[in-house]
Amino acid sequence: MSGSEAVAPKRLLIGGQWVPAASGKTFPSVNPSTGAVIAQLAEAGAADADRAVAAARARSRDRGVGSSRGSGRRCCGRWRTW
Repeated sequence: MSGSEAVAPKRLLIGGQWVPAASGKTFPSVNPSTGAVIAQLAEAGAADADRAVAAARARSRDRGVGSSRGSGRRCCGRWRTW
């Protein structure tokens, strides 16, 4: 790929969907050996992080992850070696 070819922007995977950054910003990923731009990557910001956290929390609620008090202690207690 030459440096003059158009490169489609990549997206963020949030909530199982490929979405553009909320800001619409992208940044180039450059091949260090040639200097050629190999991709335009979505530049995630605070709004994107908030969307990702909200999607992860919703998914956890839907699947019942962490719904019982102390479930983390029971899980992690199995691996405790002290």
